[in-house]
Amino acid sequence: MYKGVDEEFGRKDSRFSRIDKAPYYGAKISPASQTTYGGIKIDLKGRALTPEGKVIPGLYASGEAAAQYGQGVSIGVILGKLAADSAADDIANVK
Repeated sequence: MYKGVDEEFGRKDSRFSRIDKAPYYGAKISPASQTTYGGIKIDLKGRALTPEGKVIPGLYASGEAAAQYGQGVSIGVILGKLAADSAADDIANVK
């Protein structure tokens, strides 16, 4: 039910606000995927690598920062999940 307030953050002018008063404005937009052709080299677990290919302990990357050569959002999400899993495993194994 619409209450006019974002209860979680207390915002009144948010995506929950009604738009019922003119004038109305619009813009034509379309989705786009940004690409980077450089960035942090990673392994298949999302761990950042040195130029020599060695893992940098505690550093993880995915998405555009990880030079994914225009593969789009899905690969960023997948490698982000792998990087998060690797980070969680590393934290769990700290002695």
